[in-house]
Amino acid sequence: MVLLFLATMLLTVLCAQMVLSETVKLTMAHWMFPRSAAYKEGIEEAIASFRAKYPNVEIELLVPGTSNDPFIQGIKTWYVAGNSPDIIGVDAVKMQSFWPDGILLDLNPFIEKDPSFRFNMIYPWTWEGMVFNGKRYGVPREVYHRELFLNNDLFAEGGVSIPSNDWTWNEFVDYARKLTRDTDGDATPDIWGWQSAYTNLYFLHAWGGSFYIDNGRKVGLLMPEAIEAFEQLLALEREMRVAPTAAQEKAAGGTTAMTQNSKIAIFHADIYSIPSNTYSFDYTLRLFPIAKQRAVSSFVNGFGISSASKHPELAWAFLSHLLSADVLYETFVKRDYVSPFHDVNSRGIFPSSNDKIRQQIMFGLNATTVNEHGELVIGPMENATMVRNELNTTIREGKEPVRQVMERLMPVLQANLDEFRSSYFVNP
Repeated sequence: MVLLFLATMLLTVLCAQMVLSETVKLTMAHWMFPRSAAYKEGIEEAIASFRAKYPNVEIELLVPGTSNDPFIQGIKTWYVAGNSPDIIGVDAVKMQSFWPDGILLDLNPFIEKDPSFRFNMIYPWTWEGMVFNGKRYGVPREVYHRELFLNNDLFAEGGVSIPSNDWTWNEFVDYARKLTRDTDGDATPDIWGWQSAYTNLYFLHAWGGSFYIDNGRKVGLLMPEAIEAFEQLLALEREMRVAPTAAQEKAAGGTTAMTQNSKIAIFHADIYSIPSNTYSFDYTLRLFPIAKQRAVSSFVNGFGISSASKHPELAWAFLSHLLSADVLYETFVKRDYVSPFHDVNSRGIFPSSNDKIRQQIMFGLNATTVNEHGELVIGPMENATMVRNELNTTIREGKEPVRQVMERLMPVLQANLDEFRSSYFVNP
């Protein structure tokens, strides 16, 4: 028996050596390759260092599409034709399209057998939207994090001090009122305390609400907490008049132009506007104010391995290399990206920024309570799109009150959710 075991082990080693003695080609698909030179260069640098260890492995970069639908359809077409990439870029939307069709492998077995994978260094919330029925169909690689940007110049001009991260909703409203000013005497504000923001739904959590409740089985938008969240946000524009209306935004060239031209004192933005030097003024970052609880939003992109890959172990070996601390820092974080690993980010994110900004971002990443995409992927993405559209049109224009709109939408939203769960989940 011992001889048989040793012979089997020797055969396994010889087979492995035989595979790597010949050229092995892996393919890797991501929508960012043509959209960001820095992103692609980082991947290519990681491939080069991987090939130093595995010289007989080639990795080809593929792009089936640069936006959601073309990328998803391209991957599915290749998969059906038997030409699936070995490694596939994923986010919550794409994950929702891939894993139910069996396109992605469960990565738990690879992670469990890989002692170099620093599981305890990953922000726990980054797994939301990548784990279904206990199976990990992707590993996170890049983090997208949102905070409030406070225009320091407008705060100084208004004689208002910078708040702490523990500011409450009432304090935020008071700040917004003090910062809203009419500078030319025409009885209409020229400087606004707050932007009108209805596209990001994580603010529901600040009032204790959630898009989905009962372990994802029900739409939660008729709960009192959700209705209050929508009404409070809307009141900033309507009753308190500390945020511009849609017509005022349009006349000023849109929200982006208003923030860049120092017309809005407090606004919501992704941290990737920092290294791109989007704003010419000094600013301070702060978390969303506490209403009934803390709500801090982030989301992630990552990679999965195709179930049709002929070399899944080798594909994981590359992903493990890509996510190793040194490689991730040198090829990714140094290029002004933020990783899902605390230890890598601690080396210094956004090198061109200053210590206060970096410290605030690190604080926000550790304080994140909502993986916005991870929560929304519990149900069909068209539900979130439908609600955002109603918020930006019917509700914002005052055509219907919030509760009436949600009551009208609820049958459709719940039917969509029920169909989604019955199709995708083992225990709907």
